[in-house]
Amino acid sequence: MMPCSNALTILSGMKVTKVRIGTGSQHLNRLRHNRREHEQEVRAILQAMADGSTDGRLDEAGAEELVEHLYQLKHWGKGLQVLKDGAEAARWSSHHEHPHRPQNSGNG
Repeated sequence: MMPCSNALTILSGMKVTKVRIGTGSQHLNRLRHNRREHEQEVRAILQAMADGSTDGRLDEAGAEELVEHLYQLKHWGKGLQVLKDGAEAARWSSHHEHPHRPQNSGNG
């Protein structure tokens, strides 16, 4: 089992104790449901890796196509593009040259 599953097992045991004390079982049920989903996803990933599936690999052209597809999303596309543009602008603004001004050590 994956390390994350071990943590979920520990948390699940802690939640059982809390439920016995009286905090309610809805949270415990959600935690167990999340654990089952996580384990199912891990099994799917491990199976895909074992099969040698290459469906998830992207080359440069595939990545560009995926990015353009994301930008076309109805609700989030424009926000993603604005976020990317802002990150690029911030990155480039921090790369301008700064003049070096030596500090006077007071000895001369």
